[in-house]
Amino acid sequence: ADLCKSSDVKLIASFFEAPAEIPLWINRARSFEALGADMLELNFSSPSAARVFARRFDSASHIISEVKKNTSIPVGLKLSPTLEPLETFVATCEDAGLDFITAHNAPGGIVIDVDNEVPFGAPSIGGYVMGRSFLPYSLGRVVRIKKASNIPVIGVGGIYEAQDALQYLLGGCPIVGIG
Repeated sequence: ADLCKSSDVKLIASFFEAPAEIPLWINRARSFEALGADMLELNFSSPSAARVFARRFDSASHIISEVKKNTSIPVGLKLSPTLEPLETFVATCEDAGLDFITAHNAPGGIVIDVDNEVPFGAPSIGGYVMGRSFLPYSLGRVVRIKKASNIPVIGVGGIYEAQDALQYLLGGCPIVGIG
């Protein structure tokens, strides 16, 4: 946090707790805020959480509103690329006071590195399709979010060149994320 502040860089703390454990979400959020985080990103994109939120949008809404009530910094969420109906979910989160959306976590899947004959990504948990092939899919969902909501969106996925980032900016994202 000190390094970020001295460099004028915003620190976004991203975390996950079990969807039903509201006190843990609140305690973790307060801890990150006390440690100097500028923003909180609730990671609603893990496969176990996404399954819960897909069945009960009110679970996501409740977590957002409780974290917002108990902290004073912006609260956003990292979105699963498979959660549907997207527009309804976004509206529910917006009504709960959400400040931003990070769209999206990488979708499930796997790519095999044929030169090294090993899986690429995170095969220990089933794999993720990372990289350039994800850009059009994520960008398309960003446009859907922007049509349904005024919540700022951090565009993520498939950014390899300046033109890739520019597509997210032209799609309405004020910020892009790379890893």
